[in-house]
Amino acid sequence: MRCQWSAAAVGVAVVCALLLAVGCAEAAKCGEKCMERTARMVELRKASDSGVITITAGNYKDLLQTRPRQYDVILVLNALNPARQCTHCKAAQAEFQVAASSFYRAFPDNDDLFFASVDFDGNEDVFRKLKCQSAPVFFHVPPSGKPVRHNQQVLAAEDMATYFASVVGKKFPIYRPPNYGGMIISVLILGIVAGILYAARSYVLLVVSNPKLWAWFAIMFALLMMSGHMWLQIRGAPYMVPNKDGTASVFAGSSQYQYGAESHAVMLLYGICAAGVIFLNETAIPAKEGSKFRVYTVVGCAMVFLSFSYLYACFRVKYPGYPFRLLF
Repeated sequence: MRCQWSAAAVGVAVVCALLLAVGCAEAAKCGEKCMERTARMVELRKASDSGVITITAGNYKDLLQTRPRQYDVILVLNALNPARQCTHCKAAQAEFQVAASSFYRAFPDNDDLFFASVDFDGNEDVFRKLKCQSAPVFFHVPPSGKPVRHNQQVLAAEDMATYFASVVGKKFPIYRPPNYGGMIISVLILGIVAGILYAARSYVLLVVSNPKLWAWFAIMFALLMMSGHMWLQIRGAPYMVPNKDGTASVFAGSSQYQYGAESHAVMLLYGICAAGVIFLNETAIPAKEGSKFRVYTVVGCAMVFLSFSYLYACFRVKYPGYPFRLLF
């Protein structure tokens, strides 16, 4: 009886040992396959200038579907063919490459996160498998489990870096390489302009030293800023707003808003007022002929008085309770 139990125990031990050996062999085989896939991804990454791996319908299953894997993949589905008329695809691809190269700049020895892209033309099966009908779209492909779609559209490399950090927990700064071509063009343009200015330096000095030219420039700049032009550029306000009766509103009925036509009207009134003051100062000289002096004085005063009257009227449109006025 004891011998029978001993034989059974030996048999169980042998079976367990065989199962353990088979399991270890399978684990070693899986580990070897994981290492092979990781090595292939690293090789493809190094072969790409930007660090973004090109995925096709042919290698999609082997690199992103077949298990086991030990790496995450950020995949962007794009449509780069100009015939597709995708306005954001090219810009998103360029920013994606900047984000990928910035990540590898921060983590040069990383082998557990890769960046890949798929172009629609020739790889429609990949789009079909991921149930994607638009572009650009980002997916996180984990080592196990289904790909997770990122539903928010990200077009800037900085936003992509935030998304990557939320997926894999690694934060990194965005590095944009210098645009040497733009620098060279800027230097050439500056050199050409400097050469032209040097060749015509006598005329340039004549213009620069002209006080009247600088006076007119200062007046025009002051009129531009006083009229609210900068506010219009920042807020993007409409030029005029149509009313229900078919007319158009030139002035906004609020002190917190204004239209483009309103800015031009105020600029014109301030310009007339400034011109009237200049007219009085430059032309109405008592040493001149008496009748002309009186005409110049009346014209200059009329310009100032009328422009200020209209400015008061415009101000009352913005502030209905304003009590002062001149003519209107």
